[in-house]
Amino acid sequence: MGPKAFDHENYTGEEIEAAKSALFEDILPRVNIMLSKQKFLISSNEPTVVDIIFYNEISTAIMLTNPKGFKKTFPNIEVWLTLMGEIAELGEMDDNLLHVIEKYKLE
Repeated sequence: MGPKAFDHENYTGEEIEAAKSALFEDILPRVNIMLSKQKFLISSNEPTVVDIIFYNEISTAIMLTNPKGFKKTFPNIEVWLTLMGEIAELGEMDDNLLHVIEKYKLE
């Protein structure tokens, strides 16, 4: 949900690019390294609330930005996203978000 929903101004292009840069150049590389050692972020055997929170943020950002080369650049995150997406409620959430993105042509 964008800032307009809260009566704020839209983000500037610079703010959007800074957020994308932070995500793709700092946060995702760190998460990818964490996931190279285990299946989930905190526990090696099962997802925790941390995985759910990060999943919601990362999967939403990926759906909205559709970055080229994501699977190749962040292979451990791709595997983790697949595992997390198999949780029925998260998969349903993803389907609903994709529907909203398509309906409103959010980019």
